[in-house]
Amino acid sequence: MATSKLGPEITHDEVRARLDRFESRYGVPSERLADAFRDDGGELVETDDFAEWSMAWTIWRHIQAGSRVG
Repeated sequence: MATSKLGPEITHDEVRARLDRFESRYGVPSERLADAFRDDGGELVETDDFAEWSMAWTIWRHIQAGSRVG
């Protein structure tokens, strides 16, 4: 299990569920979701949603690569 800011221990399924909620909310897959957090000038707007999604996305990529996060 991965250790993160999202909780002391977070499972593969929990990370995927978080990403699914963001993908549903913003209507795009996580591979393109960062674009949803850009302003009209193309700059990232670092909202609470962005921070939570970004952490979950980083953990997910580590899980998929077989790395341990912590």
